Amino acid sequence: MKRTLLFIFLVAQTYCFAQLKGFSVQTGTNFPLIPQLEHTSQVTALSPTTGYTSIIVNAGELRESYEGQPGFYAQTNWNHQISSRFFMSVGAGYDLLRFKRAVEVVRIEEVVLTPVMPVPGQTGTPYGVIYAGDWDRSEEGMVFIGRPADPNMGSDDNRVGRTTANYLKTRLLAGTSFYYGRVAVKAGFTASYLLSAHSYQWHYETVLTPSTGGFSSQMSVIRANITQGMSRINAGAVLEASLYATKNIGIDFSATHHVTPLYTSEMQSAGKAKLNTLSFGVSYRF
Repeated sequence: MKRTLLFIFLVAQTYCFAQLKGFSVQTGTNFPLIPQLEHTSQVTALSPTTGYTSIIVNAGELRESYEGQPGFYAQTNWNHQISSRFFMSVGAGYDLLRFKRAVEVVRIEEVVLTPVMPVPGQTGTPYGVIYAGDWDRSEEGMVFIGRPADPNMGSDDNRVGRTTANYLKTRLLAGTSFYYGRVAVKAGFTASYLLSAHSYQWHYETVLTPSTGGFSSQMSVIRANITQGMSRINAGAVLEASLYATKNIGIDFSATHHVTPLYTSEMQSAGKAKLNTLSFGVSYRF
């Protein structure tokens, strides 16, 4: 239903803009660039009614990294000529962003919960999965954070962290043209609204085994809806350059930097990740 409404919106928008002088359409590929983040431990106070005094999260250091993957964008623009060289541009469109997110335990501190209960750990393991059962130890006697991955999972490991996000966006830019209108440069403000987002994640569950009457634990990779875990509104600045090979057909390059966090506070393991994108595409002006 959402895809149908989105398609109707884009078609109606394109038709309306096409009636105006200075109308253009753009489409192409985008590539997210999200800086790597590192974060140390957090200590949060708990209500005494829980029976505990505090909770220690990320006891040590986490590294959060992102691998951008090619996506897609399409948008329409209306350019209003202010003078022979300067113009204003209003646009709206759609972005499909793709990237892979990984959070790794870099360093673990020995947290002393009581004078006789230090908690050791093992670095270099993925973050974000809760395990149950006996503790696994390395040859040196260190406790692993989570058990080694099941070798039968195969390519499932490579899917974990892959994320797709769908946005509606709008832009307000000011620009100038030169070389008889063959080159145009514009810059301004952009805002995006998140429609939906999904990510592949580890899923842990305990199931009843009918043959034994006991319980067993298993892990799998699922495609989870993380829309509520990401910021609904992203705002930032955009810089774009267009080179027109003919009077109507152009090649576009743009860079966007968002100033709002990509995730909500509940999803930020190592800090406030912010989205940057590079885009390359073609445009047609009527």
